[in-house]
Order: sequence, then C-alpha cells, then structure tokens
Amino acid sequence: MKQLINASAEGSEIDVEALNFAVSLVRSIEPRSQLETMLAIQMAAVHLSSMKYMRKMNHTETIPQLDLQERVVNKLMRTFTSQMEALRKHRNGGNQNVIVKHVHVHEGGQASKEVQSHGQEDLSLPISAALHGDIEANQMPMPGAGGAQEERMPVPRSARRGAQGHAKRGV
Repeated sequence: MKQLINASAEGSEIDVEALNFAVSLVRSIEPRSQLETMLAIQMAAVHLSSMKYMRKMNHTETIPQLDLQERVVNKLMRTFTSQMEALRKHRNGGNQNVIVKHVHVHEGGQASKEVQSHGQEDLSLPISAALHGDIEANQMPMPGAGGAQEERMPVPRSARRGAQGHAKRGV
C-alpha cells in the first residue's frame, strides 16, 4: 500500500483520488502471486505518471516543453504496454493460442462450423511468415475485360522497395 501511496502523491500531498484509482487498478488485475502484485503496482504507477505528464503536455507553453512532455508520455505508455505483455506471458507461460474457425457449406445450403484451437507450434504457417510474407505470394488473379481470369497482377510497390517489401539500402 505504501508503494501505491508514494506513486499517487503529488509532492508531500497524497492524492486520494489517484490512490483509490491505483488500488482499484491493482485489484482489477487480480494478481495471483507476489510477482504479479509487484507488476500490478508498477503498472498503476506508470499509468498515473502517464496521465500526469499528459496533463502537463496539454498545458505547455513552448515547443521544446511540448516535445519533452510528448517523449515522456510516449515512453511511459510503451512501458505500460510492455508490462501488460509481460503479465500476459507470465500468466500463459509464454504460450499463445490461435483459434481457427472454418465454415463449410454443404449441399442444400446447410452450413456447419468447425472450431479448432491451436498453440503457435501447431500452425502449418508460422505467424512470422504470415506477418512478413513474401509480397510476390500476395498476388491475386484479376478478371480481364471479357470476365476471363488473366495472369496474376503484380502488387504495386514504390521504387524504393525491393521484392521482399523492405527498403533498399542506398536509395
């Protein structure tokens, strides 16, 4: 509790509303261990600081002050996101589940659903490959003027991008 009081204080004054919010945030995370409790308290402290610097950013007078406040808010918000991810990984043991839904339409218009849950290691295509897929593989057949399917049309890319979609060096 003392850590939350320190995190919510403005100077030597305790901000009771901020303290109550921090306590409710820690409770809503429902920590399951001392480690999770420490992380929840840190998350509450980072959130309170983010909001404090957001208020300061809204009342700055000069561009250098605005830049400084923006950088601080940005770092704090990225830290909070990292903390959320750390909590998720800690609770899930680092495993990630993917749910795949298939809808099959049978003769007569009867549809049925098939749901499969897979761990990342069970996927036939790794997530990284799906996210960073080859642009050449992302070509679609385009209908011709007469409605017939023509050869695959290349995906347009800027002159500064290579075949893999990555920026070319030296251009």
